[in-house]
Amino acid sequence: MNFIERYSLWLLITLQILVWGVIAPAFHTSLPLDVADILTLSSEGVIANYKHPNLPGLLLDLFIGVTGEVEVVYLLSQLSIVVAYVAIYLLSKEFIGKQKALVATLLTSSIFYYHWPTPEFNHNVLQMPLWALVTLFAWRAVTVQKLLYWIALGLTAGAMVWTKYSAGILLLWVFIWLLVTPSGRRSFKSIGPWFTGILFLVIALPQVSYLIDSDFLPIHYAQDRASSGGIADSVSFLGAQLADHLFFIILLIIGGLIGRGALVAKASRVFDKTNFLWLVVIAPVGMVALLPVIAGMGLKPMWGTPMFNFSGLVILYFLGGRVTDARVRRVILGALLIIPLVGMLYATQHIYRADMSDKPMRTLWPQAEIAGELRAAYQVETGLPLKIVAATDWLGGLIASSGGEQLRVRIDADLVKSPWVTDKDVSANGVLVAWLSGQALPASMTDFIESKGYKPSDAKSRSFIWHPSKADKPIQIEYIAIPPSINK
Repeated sequence: MNFIERYSLWLLITLQILVWGVIAPAFHTSLPLDVADILTLSSEGVIANYKHPNLPGLLLDLFIGVTGEVEVVYLLSQLSIVVAYVAIYLLSKEFIGKQKALVATLLTSSIFYYHWPTPEFNHNVLQMPLWALVTLFAWRAVTVQKLLYWIALGLTAGAMVWTKYSAGILLLWVFIWLLVTPSGRRSFKSIGPWFTGILFLVIALPQVSYLIDSDFLPIHYAQDRASSGGIADSVSFLGAQLADHLFFIILLIIGGLIGRGALVAKASRVFDKTNFLWLVVIAPVGMVALLPVIAGMGLKPMWGTPMFNFSGLVILYFLGGRVTDARVRRVILGALLIIPLVGMLYATQHIYRADMSDKPMRTLWPQAEIAGELRAAYQVETGLPLKIVAATDWLGGLIASSGGEQLRVRIDADLVKSPWVTDKDVSANGVLVAWLSGQALPASMTDFIESKGYKPSDAKSRSFIWHPSKADKPIQIEYIAIPPSINK
């Protein structure tokens, strides 16, 4: 085993953190969309909102509290990916051996979800390590039969539900696997799975309570975002996942792993392992792909993010017959080169965005200037420091998380979306209502403005230049500074 192969996992982790956690964010002038969205919940201590459970927000609050820096979000995101890599490697090693496990992990790192989107910490990114860990712990809990793994399974399964409710898809198939396989059924004779179930229910109960109390707002949000469904939507979803595996496929070809002799003999595949891969790894993808046909509910391609942790493992388990030392080295080197190459493309897009478009990407908005000017404008007009913003989750998150003390955000001025920022809070502290010029205001924001004795036409406007060459096409933001109406 040469140097590259011996230290390939450490090299992968180092490059992942360096390129996507340090270098790529250096080209940002504002936070990514979903990070700004998460920060609208910062310090509120909420367990969920109208979109998703809030474990990502609570974790980010913890990291910010420890470091004092919002930019720690980029490290948190890459640590999530690193944990996923470790779980992928550990499970793959048990199925296909150490050398192939390294190749499987490196192959997986080339999938789109593991590089380009990762500076944007969100629910999908956090779901990736949890999905991988639940898969790992489920296998070990049954095969090793130690209570420690059953406890770990319960904890990570519960954490998944606090991250995204689609966690139920994986957990359903883990449960099916336990029921239909002899080793799984034997497990129920021990305390392990029962302890896991109780632990999971205790952790998940607050989320169940939130769903019921909110009249299933996150479910309605997902349905509203989805298309109408049908066979075409299923084909489109699978096509998008195939496109996201482009570098993965290229590595297989360059590495010489595809061709005559790739198919692993059936006699070499262990029955229990094969069942596990079909039921716990592959079946969730098939189930989701069929949802548009079965339930008439369309899919967003990014909803598939955590479901391909083990693409490399599946390929090498069934089609790993051509693996040799020379081919392993080619795949590893290719995978390690992809990370900086894609990172260069990411940086290039940011550097030359003004040459390609009149509109900045979210990460190129002048966040510090926007937050600073609007906070100062509120102070000048009311004589008080700004404490509450009513805006979209994107704009509200930008203003709230930059320019000084973290602000509270009432999303779309809607009490349903941000029930923790009450009318009493607004009356006592005042509020800055802000929106993009030309943007159609949601009814909740118009009603809110009018309830305070103002009209949208009363708004003042500020322009912000995002690039010197685009001075004639600035970002324009309208705002109304509403002072407190009662004494605290």
